[in-house]
Amino acid sequence: MKSTDKPKRSDTAVTTTVSKASRHYGSPEIIHHPSTRVRRALSEYRERVDARRETVATGDDLLAALSRFTALPGKCLLTFGDISSAFEAILQRYARPGSVILAAGPAGDRFRLAAESCNINLYSHYGVSPFTADPEGLVEKVTDDTDFLYIQNPAHPTGALYNLDELAFILERLGDTIMILDESYIEYSGLTATPLLQKFNNLIIVRTFTEAFNLVGLACSYLLSTPARIDEVSVQKPERAPYIMAEIAAAAVLNDFEFLQSRVERINENLVYLSVRLRRLGVSCRITPADLLLMRVTDSPSVLSTLRKAGIFAFDFGYLPQMENYIGLAVTEDTAVGKVAETFELMPREFYHSHTLSNGKLRLNRSAEERLTETNIADTK
Repeated sequence: MKSTDKPKRSDTAVTTTVSKASRHYGSPEIIHHPSTRVRRALSEYRERVDARRETVATGDDLLAALSRFTALPGKCLLTFGDISSAFEAILQRYARPGSVILAAGPAGDRFRLAAESCNINLYSHYGVSPFTADPEGLVEKVTDDTDFLYIQNPAHPTGALYNLDELAFILERLGDTIMILDESYIEYSGLTATPLLQKFNNLIIVRTFTEAFNLVGLACSYLLSTPARIDEVSVQKPERAPYIMAEIAAAAVLNDFEFLQSRVERINENLVYLSVRLRRLGVSCRITPADLLLMRVTDSPSVLSTLRKAGIFAFDFGYLPQMENYIGLAVTEDTAVGKVAETFELMPREFYHSHTLSNGKLRLNRSAEERLTETNIADTK
């Protein structure tokens, strides 16, 4: 039973809309090329199928690769196709009439859509700052009606990150409430809650191969939890998820850790380099522990319009609480980083700079890296 002294929830729900992005630089719809190892694995699979004229089983290969990658036994893992289906399986298994989800800050689009498809009310809690963790505030918002607590860690787009002590603090006070921890960007932050699975049965971790692993178009995701939770959720798993080609690609990329590490390091370098160039112009920037650079500008519509005319897609986050005039750019492609900086250099300064905003510049999360990059830039001049 849950504690009876929990406060009743607020009746105010935060709803958001998702606009479709065009295929420009920074767009989530860009299809990136998979690694050489992934392409080789897919080619070898087709050859085996052609030779045998039958489907070759691959699910065990993926589970074994995941077990090595996460250092967890197979009984603590469960694979899915798109991450939305993983969220839906959890919600369908444990939801009841009148179920409520409390989200830490803005919920990820895929999770929000999964909640809508399951007809579950989703409420968001926003602390004093959208960029920092708020464990005490979250705990205070959990009520007898709260069946799920959703935390994206690190959060997108804000970059808020809960450490293990803060997550343990929350889990100890949830009672029967299930924490769904979305670690879609774990490869960037390097912080995982898997050690907490040994102590807490109300924790389910969800990950995807779409982000850092670069498997766009080959949807594959997976759950990490206790064996009991995995058994319970597996009842809701679609008969065939993920599909074979995605399984092969996921297993191959897990065995290609150098590719993953190199890609994440390159993205981090691009984030720091671009933020240094933009800050020299007076753009207030914040690097998130993912692939997103946040920029606080004076005239966001004009900045977005100028960027899109240059073939650069940026996200408008002004619809989120405390994110007025914030835009974001997914920094992934090496060749386009300079183009972004050059576009800002050519646009009117009043679009992105003001004394008010520049005096309140946000600190970068990687100040040491920034100093190193600034030195490197200076040395090249």
